[in-house]
Amino acid sequence: SAILLFPAEVDRWGVFTHNQFYLTDAWTLQVGLRYQEVDVERDLSVIAGPDGAGGIYGPGETIDQVLSEDEKDYDEDSLTGQVTLQYALSDELNLYALVGTGWRPGGITVTPVVVPEDLLLFDSEDSTSYELGFKSTLMEGALRLSGSLYYQDFDDYISRLNALSVRGFDGDIETSGLTVNGDAEVWGAEMDLTAILSENWLLGGTLSYNEGEYKNGTELPCNEFDDDGAPVIPDGQNVAFCDVGGDAIGAVPEWAASINSEYSVPFDS
Repeated sequence: SAILLFPAEVDRWGVFTHNQFYLTDAWTLQVGLRYQEVDVERDLSVIAGPDGAGGIYGPGETIDQVLSEDEKDYDEDSLTGQVTLQYALSDELNLYALVGTGWRPGGITVTPVVVPEDLLLFDSEDSTSYELGFKSTLMEGALRLSGSLYYQDFDDYISRLNALSVRGFDGDIETSGLTVNGDAEVWGAEMDLTAILSENWLLGGTLSYNEGEYKNGTELPCNEFDDDGAPVIPDGQNVAFCDVGGDAIGAVPEWAASINSEYSVPFDS
């Protein structure tokens, strides 16, 4: 039998600041910055179990050293931020626009199927987001309505592929999963409504449209099958690759809506 070993030690720290500037009675500027740093010491190897493996390896002996020495230490840092400009059109209506950046660190897929480390390693993800919206309080505070349009651009979006056909070092094709990178984009719109119908009755609802897909030309590991339904992987490769440009990055429906209502009944005791 064989045992997969993945010892890892992660140190992570960050610092952030958020500032709000009242430029005039109508204009407000918000600026935020965040610095993050991650330092990882890791390893990935396959060793023989308590009874050895295949009659060749004794208990605890290394069968495969999956991760090379150069990749055992991973450290990366990032500076992200957000700028928001808000304009009070009136006492009841505020308009805003924002630009922000985001980051997620890279890592390694832990899987019992032994494949080259370049398939297991995934890079960090960077994103830039843009949003336009409004927030309003109407009918002397009895009605609150807000809405926004947004767009987010991803470089090396991190996603998970499950039930993937993978050829291991022994040549056998097995089913496993990989965490991968691919350029993507997300856009959509959302509305939020809260209405105070009476002293004790509250009504609320949301409506949103969201679409996210991989950019044209993005290639990711995929499953391909022959006419008999058997998995097919090109010679010299551990996985098959497909052009996923235009494919959805998740299973979230494009349209979503919700409605909620609350009625409170006061008691004397």
